Amino acid sequence: MAIIQSGVGADLATVGPTSKGMYVELRTPEGTPISQVDKTPSSITPGTTRGYPSIGADYKTPRLIRSFSDGAQVESLPNLLFWEPVEGSAFNSNLWTQTLTSFTVTQATGGITFNAGASAAIGAGALHLSNKWVPLPPKAKLILRSRQRHTTHYNNNLIEFGIANNATSATATLTSLSANGAFWQKDGTGQYTPKIIIAGSEYAGTALSNASFIAQVPATEYALFEVEMDQDGAWFRIYTSLGVLVTGSEQRIDLPSAITGWSVTHFQVFARSYNNAATGTAVQLILGATAVYSLDTVSGRSWPQIVAGLGLNSLVSPLTAWGQTANYTNVTAPTTRTVTNTTELETTLGGHVSWNNAGTSFGTNEAALSDLILFGYTVPANYALFINGLRLSTVNLGAANGAAIYTIEYFLAYNHTGATLAAGSPRFVPLGFQTLANGAAIGAAFDKDTIWQPVTPIMVLPGRRVAIGARVIGASIATVSQVIRTIATVDGWFE
Repeated sequence: MAIIQSGVGADLATVGPTSKGMYVELRTPEGTPISQVDKTPSSITPGTTRGYPSIGADYKTPRLIRSFSDGAQVESLPNLLFWEPVEGSAFNSNLWTQTLTSFTVTQATGGITFNAGASAAIGAGALHLSNKWVPLPPKAKLILRSRQRHTTHYNNNLIEFGIANNATSATATLTSLSANGAFWQKDGTGQYTPKIIIAGSEYAGTALSNASFIAQVPATEYALFEVEMDQDGAWFRIYTSLGVLVTGSEQRIDLPSAITGWSVTHFQVFARSYNNAATGTAVQLILGATAVYSLDTVSGRSWPQIVAGLGLNSLVSPLTAWGQTANYTNVTAPTTRTVTNTTELETTLGGHVSWNNAGTSFGTNEAALSDLILFGYTVPANYALFINGLRLSTVNLGAANGAAIYTIEYFLAYNHTGATLAAGSPRFVPLGFQTLANGAAIGAAFDKDTIWQPVTPIMVLPGRRVAIGARVIGASIATVSQVIRTIATVDGWFE
């Protein structure tokens, strides 16, 4: 049996004189012992004190755990600032401004195709520029992650994407636009180069040849591109669809020492494709899910505030052309309709509605037994709608009120499956009463607005319906031809 002795020859281990326990001594690769230090900053000498790093992993690649300059470990989760999931076939004009020069752009779930018309013309191009600007606070980072596929390269086609300001043209260079930011560029020869730009001056990393890129990412596959900006420069990475880091893609470009910093504090997301000369054969860029996160910050925002910042508030309809959900058309009054208890007057999430009882007054207690549907809205599939507020205002039009007080009881119904409230198992929320004084003139408002702000929001399931309705009470001698105008404002978010 081998005996390990302390202090004899080249020790493989040491036996403690008191504990009699055996231990090994940690050393650097050069053989220098790593000394123990206390926790005071003064005991750590930059460039001299040594230790072992802590490692974490993201997307199958190990990384050093980050810390602040005082040694505090970064623990905050990424704050989502921008998200394009590319869901549905409708261009999201709330997220992007689209600039086209001869190129056409189409969208299907999962991908936005630049140059869908396969143009090889000189000077043709397309640009998507985010309407939202994302800030880069001190000590923080911005990270762009974009899933993309680039079809087989042909010379003279240029593709650029990243985070910048002034990237406002589908055909002009970022230098000519005096832009600032960080971006990937596939140049006219097909090589992929990371770049930063400050007030129009570019600083490039090491180019990755087209041959090297397609050997790891074939033209039929997607890749995940990253741009990570901080106050001192930017990191660049490309991953294959399997999560493998593309060889040679991970690079760091620091701001030149003579530069004080980025010229701006807010940036936009952009992606463009451009033929700067004849390509012979068309090249396409397919832009998939793209997101921008702020790292190392604690925003304190609630989830409703975050999703509102992503354009998913209750005033914008997801998937369906990203238009407004409320019934409101510029300089156009709502059409007066006959209200019933089986069909909604407006198929929107609130807005304004004009309603009566086919030009006659409501009979005695007739409407009190009818849940009259003013608005009915179907939540788009895949999304849930959270409602945490509702405001209703009402005025009298058409004719002055009669000799009786006109009373309306408003309600909310949700999670039913059809327009009629007589089926589909709706859930009802009574909202309150509004009254109009007897003899009130045309244009007179009902006595108060109805405001509903629950502590716990209600959730309307994907594909289900939400309705805003009314019961008319005690209007037996209301004036014939009386018209009611109701405005409903719904507060909430899609998720």
